Amino acid sequence: MLLLNIVLLTTSTQILASQFAEPLPRFLDSRADTSGGWALSAPSCPSNVQTCDRFCCPSSMDCVRVAPQSHCCPKGTTCEAVYKASPQCADDSWSLWNRTDLKKGDGYFCCLPGQIGTNSNNCVAGNTPVVATLSAQLLSSAAGGPPSASTSVAKSSKTMATSAGESETGVTSSVSVVSTASQSRTGTPTATPAATSSSSANKISAMHQIGLLGGFLIMARMLL
Repeated sequence: MLLLNIVLLTTSTQILASQFAEPLPRFLDSRADTSGGWALSAPSCPSNVQTCDRFCCPSSMDCVRVAPQSHCCPKGTTCEAVYKASPQCADDSWSLWNRTDLKKGDGYFCCLPGQIGTNSNNCVAGNTPVVATLSAQLLSSAAGGPPSASTSVAKSSKTMATSAGESETGVTSSVSVVSTASQSRTGTPTATPAATSSSSANKISAMHQIGLLGGFLIMARMLL
């Protein structure tokens, strides 16, 4: 009877949970060309791409002008929920960047393959020196495009850090040489106070033993 009550209670609990639970939104569909995404940042748009203020959108999509970044949606649709839930460029051949000086989710934009994104919404050539603090964060590379030039920024920073480390090592080595030289100039090491005290104690002990031996010899002669 107890087992039957437990089974009934478990079943009723599961039924109530399924009735009141709110379904979670799912964005598990594969990437489609019509899903929309962030716009391309460029002073002049490539061919087959329409101008959207300072940005560019594929001709098959609508340009949605929202400060500070613009995005692209399939014509006659609103795709804000999709591209915010899964940030992506409107074109797979672009690279997705994120500004590091804005709140997360407010600084997405896209660049052409091989370009570096900056915190000013600009895309510069891959061989352009960019200070690390001014460079945006690369989130995804262009599909089938060349490796992003943003790695040059990281390599440059690493080189500077390595140079600084070598300089510090050089200073340490110089200190070691000076220390060694100072030891060479001192010549024979001087006895320390602890060594002197130990030597004096040994001398006193030896004299005490000699005195005792002399006393025994005198007493032996008197007895004889």
